[in-house]
Amino acid sequence: MKRRLLKFVSFMAMTGIIFYHVSRVLGYYDNIHSAAVFSQFYDLPSETVDAVWIGASSVQEFIIPPVMFEETGIALYSLAVGNEPFMASEFLIRECEREQDPSVYLVDIRQLAYTTQDDTYVRRITDNGKWTVNRLNAIRYMLNNLEFYHPGEYDAEIDYIFPFTKYHTRWGELKSEDFGKDDNCFFGYFMRINRQSFNEAEVRSRFDAIPQKPSEESLMYLNDFLDFCDTLDKKIIFTRTPNCLDENKFAQYNYIQEVIEERGYEVWDLNQDTYEMGIDYAKDFADSMHTNVYGAQKVSKYAAVKLSEELGLPDHRNDSRYACYGTMQEKFLERLGEMELTATTDFNRYLDRLIALDKNEYSVYIAVKDIQGYSLTQKMIKKLETLGLKNTDILLEHSYHSFVGIIANGGVIYQHIGNGEEPSHYAGVINGQTISMNSMTFKGGNNASIKLGGNEYAKNTRGMNFVVIDNKDSRILDSVAFDTHVSEITCTR
Repeated sequence: MKRRLLKFVSFMAMTGIIFYHVSRVLGYYDNIHSAAVFSQFYDLPSETVDAVWIGASSVQEFIIPPVMFEETGIALYSLAVGNEPFMASEFLIRECEREQDPSVYLVDIRQLAYTTQDDTYVRRITDNGKWTVNRLNAIRYMLNNLEFYHPGEYDAEIDYIFPFTKYHTRWGELKSEDFGKDDNCFFGYFMRINRQSFNEAEVRSRFDAIPQKPSEESLMYLNDFLDFCDTLDKKIIFTRTPNCLDENKFAQYNYIQEVIEERGYEVWDLNQDTYEMGIDYAKDFADSMHTNVYGAQKVSKYAAVKLSEELGLPDHRNDSRYACYGTMQEKFLERLGEMELTATTDFNRYLDRLIALDKNEYSVYIAVKDIQGYSLTQKMIKKLETLGLKNTDILLEHSYHSFVGIIANGGVIYQHIGNGEEPSHYAGVINGQTISMNSMTFKGGNNASIKLGGNEYAKNTRGMNFVVIDNKDSRILDSVAFDTHVSEITCTR
């Protein structure tokens, strides 16, 4: 009897574990890293978070926790996803209190000037949270409010509690991100490197817009949250992250700030501090609502110093329990290097990016098609030599040269330069992968081929063709060609 009971208990426990994980995975999927934001938070060692910054993409794309840690040793987590409903703030804080013991919460007000009408905004939080009473309360509170203000637009409560009832057909399209594995999430930060230029004077002229009342729905969420804050024995700071939005939005945020300050809470309007941050309105924004990675680093460093000086948050840089923040900073810098490489269209800068890569972590394959070109310069040759390639000054000759070069495992492992119609070839195995390469000049076959595992990755256009691989997972990081025969050195991806 005892054995049967033990088997039954074990079976039920195993079934429960499987059911739990299936429910976590088979939820709403999006491409803004929501699952990773929560999974990385839950994976942190206990009592290793001093501050949590809550908000929508106004936090997710502005605040880089590992950069803040490197700057001052502050252990902060960005618990934010795109379009995060402000009404979720209370439950995110309750979840933080259950998992960690932060001394301060920063809560951004950006989303209060927008209406939460898409149920996916709610699901980004509820589908990724742990199965707790807090999650159930969050679902009920948010759905009740949404049904009141937007009746008939949302799924039944049961579909939020058990998301797989709606998304069970996603079995065939699951991605690594569904399991919280994500190369572009850094303790809540989502990296973008694109740029959009704005006129700083025009943006600043909106800062003092006459306060304008937001929607009654937003004010209800704000007052509910302020009532909750009154019950907390924690420091709460409200924030306004830098943006280039229209005057109407600034007017609403000015009204909201007045309401918050009348209730006795502090508001950090970081728009007013962009001079001190060194924000360049022509280069540091990805769009009117978000900074790019260069602006985000400036915001993060400034906020880290402000938190350290004004609140006295401790410096954990020499504490091994917080090593995960340093590790995440290394991953951030690695990913930044990768994104900068794949966004670079200038040949000189591309060579600089290749030089900056860790040659033990990445492999670089180079093959020339047609002609190495008349537009190569001595400066470019010096950079090829810095990569470890030898005798490349011969490529400056105004004659045809085939060329194959392989940089892997810390250095150059193969190089060949042909003359005239002489081709350059390579065939072998590198890091367990079959490699086949050809370089043929205009009259010698006119082809550039870089095959990895039997698959062709070269762009096969005139000039220098590059394929860059991340050795950790054999991922193709970049495939690009530069036409070094024309003065513009055009780029093809």
